[in-house]
Formats: sequence, structure tokens, C-alpha cells
Amino acid sequence: LSKAQDELKAERESRQKAEAEMGGELQAKEAQLEGSSQELEETRAQLASAEKFLQESRSNFDQSRVQLGQVKAAAERLKKDRDDLEALAGKHEERVAELQEEVKALE
Repeated sequence: LSKAQDELKAERESRQKAEAEMGGELQAKEAQLEGSSQELEETRAQLASAEKFLQESRSNFDQSRVQLGQVKAAAERLKKDRDDLEALAGKHEERVAELQEEVKALE
């Protein structure tokens, strides 16, 4: 009877030790899972931040492209205005030369 009780006690202790080890492993796994969950949340936050930055960058790029188009259009208008002024200046020079010849003819 004493031997059976000793075996039962040893078995109980063995089971308790195994349960304690399993409990420790379970706690370790839970801690690891918690750490992984936190890392996942941080990664999600970084991804959201990166997506926001990308969206702002695209918006800025689109605005820059529109502004570039406006600058190119203004440059074309300025070039046309310069060409028109040069043509007008040429006509004025011709008219001045004609008038000078008329003045000389009248003198």
C-alpha cells in the first residue's frame, strides 16, 4: 500500500511538474504573441504613415505638373509677345527711316 501511495505521489508530482512546464511554455508563447501583435500594430501604423506620405507626394507631384504646364504656357505667351514686339519695332524702324527720308527731301 505504501509503495502504491509513493507511486501515486510521484505520478502526481510528475504531472504537476509537467503542467507547470506547459504553463510556463504557454506564458512564453502568449508573451511572444503579444510582442508579435505589438510589432504588427507598429508596422500597420508605419504603413498608414507611408501611404499618407505617398498620397501627399502624388498630390504635390500633380500640383507641380499643373504649375509646370502653366509656366510653359506663360513662356510661350512671352515668346509670342517678344516676337510681336520685335516685328512692331521693325515696322517702326522702317517708318522712322521713311520719315527721315521725307524730312531730308523737304529740307
